[in-house]
Amino acid sequence: MLLGAVPYLNSIPLIRGLNADLRQAPPAVLERLVRIGEVDVATAPVTALFHNPTWRALPGVGIGTKGAARSVLLCTRNPDITFENVRSIYLDMESRTSAHLVQVLLAKKYGRRLDDIEFITPLPSPGVEAKMIIGDKALKELNQPAWDGNIYDLGKEWTDWTQLPFVFACWVTRHSCLDASLVAALRQNPTKNLAEIDNWIGELKSFDRTLLTEYFTQNMDYRFEAAEQAGLTMFYRYLEEIDLVPSGFKLQLASM
Repeated sequence: MLLGAVPYLNSIPLIRGLNADLRQAPPAVLERLVRIGEVDVATAPVTALFHNPTWRALPGVGIGTKGAARSVLLCTRNPDITFENVRSIYLDMESRTSAHLVQVLLAKKYGRRLDDIEFITPLPSPGVEAKMIIGDKALKELNQPAWDGNIYDLGKEWTDWTQLPFVFACWVTRHSCLDASLVAALRQNPTKNLAEIDNWIGELKSFDRTLLTEYFTQNMDYRFEAAEQAGLTMFYRYLEEIDLVPSGFKLQLASM
């Protein structure tokens, strides 16, 4: 089977050492590749499940957080701009999940009317008041902020509010049943790689070793069990309430 994964650091524990054909692409592209059959299983954004009701998720493993994610941020142009008063936001549409999370937080946590806010894609305009950035770009932004405003970690915003984990992506497939050996490898790989992190973390030169170790072991949550599935269901319910997803979604899990 052909696998797809995001080209971000946070996917490394999921894919390192896999003996499989692998294609890497941004989250939104992976969703399209699954839809047209170019990959069979991919770490697609969880919103792909909401918009494709026959797709299934592989239980047990995903990409999420139980607090600060570090790599999913909303940055404002100056300190006076906050969730409570922001009027324009650039959304990085590499991940529809993260873009929808911004909108859920605005509408449901902060009580904002989404019609009062201009959401800008695909490129930021010169005067935009805030920007959502994800992946390795967000980690770099934390080290060297381009603006002097507020930096909101969207994972922390969610978990502080709901007390539930947030799942950004999981292994999704159009198939109802997957090969048992593939499922076992995908589920075991994060645990194995995190247990051996000292053996490979030095291969990554883009960031400080200590920062990366903390990122993989403390910020990222690679489980997709009952608590994570509950967080996913709550996220969907809020999206449904603000009319951003079709109604009637029910999480379906792939079997072996």
